[in-house]
Amino acid sequence: MFSLLVLLMASFVGVNAQVINNEVQFKGSATNVYMGGKHVRDMNDLTFTVAPTEDGRCCLSGHAAFLAAGITYHDMDFTLKKVVFDVLQPNGAISNASGYAHIYIQLFRKFTVLSKDFNVTSLTGNVTDNNLTFHIEAIIPDYKGGYVISFDFTGNKI
Repeated sequence: MFSLLVLLMASFVGVNAQVINNEVQFKGSATNVYMGGKHVRDMNDLTFTVAPTEDGRCCLSGHAAFLAAGITYHDMDFTLKKVVFDVLQPNGAISNASGYAHIYIQLFRKFTVLSKDFNVTSLTGNVTDNNLTFHIEAIIPDYKGGYVISFDFTGNKI
């Protein structure tokens, strides 16, 4: 009985997973950007890429960088393609996300304050052939007692 239930659940997930066959780039902006609990500057002209992985999932790639208060440069680096997720039919919902990326924080773009991986704790949104929207939350567990990062991205295919 248990094995039948597992088989049915696996079939459901397999049938509802959307296949992303090619790498797709999306250009847009990030709003509601919070770093360490503080609202910081929104980011424009960001490019994120969604690409298929070998195991049938998708990965997120890109950079999100901005200058805060004129002196602190933040760069969130997703280029390692370690944030992976499933895309469900019929609406392209992002689900089962996990992974990590890297953040660099520098003063005056010269003095490195932080260079650490951060864990993605939540990634929700939608991806279609023409649009990508997501809300991401992440944490650096061993920095300032758990430094939380979050933002919303909305972009169109380029």
